[in-house]
Amino acid sequence: MKIYPIAAVLLCMNVYAQKQNTLKDNQKHLQELYAKYDKNLKKAHKIAKAAGIPPNLYNEEDYKRTMDPVTGRTNFEGLAKVNEDILTGKYQPSQPMSFISNHNTSTTGKIVDEPWIERGPYSVGGRTRAIMYDPNDPTGKRVFAGSVSGGLWVNQDPSVAANEWQPLSTFWANTSVSSITYDPNNPQIFYVGTGEAPTGDAVGSGIWKSTNGGTTWTQIFTIPVTYSSSGVRNGNFYINDIKVRNNNGVSEVYAGVSGAYVGISFNDGWQGLSQAGLYKSTDGGTTFTKNNSLLALNTTTGVTSTTGYSIQQIEIGADNAV
Repeated sequence: MKIYPIAAVLLCMNVYAQKQNTLKDNQKHLQELYAKYDKNLKKAHKIAKAAGIPPNLYNEEDYKRTMDPVTGRTNFEGLAKVNEDILTGKYQPSQPMSFISNHNTSTTGKIVDEPWIERGPYSVGGRTRAIMYDPNDPTGKRVFAGSVSGGLWVNQDPSVAANEWQPLSTFWANTSVSSITYDPNNPQIFYVGTGEAPTGDAVGSGIWKSTNGGTTWTQIFTIPVTYSSSGVRNGNFYINDIKVRNNNGVSEVYAGVSGAYVGISFNDGWQGLSQAGLYKSTDGGTTFTKNNSLLALNTTTGVTSTTGYSIQQIEIGADNAV
C-alpha cells in the first residue's frame, strides 16, 4: 500500500493550517496596536481640548494607515530609499494591472499607469514656512515655496494670476519643507531643510542639497534612526532654518536643528532631542559640527548638557555676523 499521496495531503494541510495561524496572529497583533493607538489618542485629545486645540483628524488617520504592522510606528526615514528603489524599477509590475477587471478581457483598458487628472479643489493651501526667489532667474520673478504639509513648489511668476504653482517632483510631495536658501558664492547651490518642530506635525528627513539650481537633489546631514535607553528617538528630523554666509570666499552653511515631542501614538515621544543645536559646515554640507557654546543648561544640577538649544531662526547681520 502506497502512503505517499496521503502524506502529501497531510503535509499540505499542515502548511495551510500554519499559514492560517500566522495570518490570525498577525491580524490579532495589528488589532492590539490599533487598540493601543486609539487609547493613546483619547489621552492626547483630552490634553489638547484643555489647551483649546482641536484634534488633527487627518494626521491621526494618516499615521494609523501608514504604521508598521509589526512595530506600530511609521518608518519615514526609509522614504528616500523607497523612492530610489521605485525610480530604479525595483517595484515595477511584471504585467499590466487593471482597475476594473482582467487586463486581457477588459474593454476599457484602464490600467494603473494611466495619468491622473487633477479635479481640485484649487483653493486649499497648507502652511508655508519657506520661500525664496530664484537667484538664477534674470527676471527676478521665479519663486520656490516649501509646504509644511508636503512639497517644494515653483511658480514662474506669482504676480500673474493665471500662473499655477507646480510641484518640483513627485518625491517632494511626501516631504515637509521648512526652510530654503542658496549659496551666495554659487547661486546654483540650494539647501532645503525639512520637518516642522513647533507643531511636531511633520517629521523631516534632514537637509537636501541641489547643485544645479533645483533640478536634482541629494540628501545630506542625516543620521540613521536609533533609540536611546530612555526611549528618545535619535535623528535629524527638524531643520528649522538654514543660512549660508560668505566668509571671505568660504561658504559657511549654518543649520538650526531642534527636537520635538510627538504625542499622537503610543510609540511616539521625543524625536531628535539629542541632535538639537546650531550646526556649521565649511565643506558644502559633507560634514557638520555642532556649536558647543550653545548647549542647554540643566537648571536642576547646574551642569551643561550635550544637548543643544532648539534653534528656530538664523540671521546674518549687515556686518556679516551670525
